[in-house]
Amino acid sequence: VIQISMGKSLSSEIENNDHQDTLQKKDRSFHILPENTLHRRIALVALFSVITAFFVQYSFLAVARIHYSTMQDLAHFLGLFTGIVMAIALIIKLFFFTFLIRNFRLRTTIILPPLIIAFLTIAVLATGYINGNNASAAGITGFFILLAMSRLFSRAFRETSELSSAEVLCQSLDHKQRFAALTGIRGPLNEAGAIIAGVILTFLGIIGSVKLIHFPLVLVILAILWIISAFRLYSAYRDSVCADEKRP
Repeated sequence: VIQISMGKSLSSEIENNDHQDTLQKKDRSFHILPENTLHRRIALVALFSVITAFFVQYSFLAVARIHYSTMQDLAHFLGLFTGIVMAIALIIKLFFFTFLIRNFRLRTTIILPPLIIAFLTIAVLATGYINGNNASAAGITGFFILLAMSRLFSRAFRETSELSSAEVLCQSLDHKQRFAALTGIRGPLNEAGAIIAGVILTFLGIIGSVKLIHFPLVLVILAILWIISAFRLYSAYRDSVCADEKRP
């Protein structure tokens, strides 16, 4: 009798533990998306930034292959270009970001990168449709120069002001949310953005009628969505700061 009673008690305890584990798993799966509005919008802006960067990189490399027909010339150009990007990124991080924060506040540093990418992409489209971007064009056309500038600013801002702005924005979150947000920007969001961009680029590549000039069209849409998300992010940050100030 004692053995049966102990067995029933043990089985009941195991069932309760299994039930609690199931509830915890459901709770964790339910909170995969951040509950905090500011946290969600930081993640969304970071995601658009990654997807846009992949589109800029794809368009830039595709046109670079046209203008530099040999692999040696292409390698020399990409090496020089990468060095210039790193130098500009360092200058932005040391001087330009601090200047923006002091004189134009956080809103400008959040909105400026997508605005620049949108402006350059529209210029790329206009130049491409007016002058063309085919392989017979002599030298480096305006189309390629503007794409190179888009790639330069995209990578430089991504590695400097965007991450720095995210760190400032995350100060309004509590410790756990701040850690999760910064970790997500540097890890899972990069991977998710790369996958989404890869799926979109693959889908566009499958469509036979899609040409190189059509990729900046998608990039314009992405840049506009990025700008809207940036405005919404700053609004959420401002509301979060006001709410913190009102707390006793």
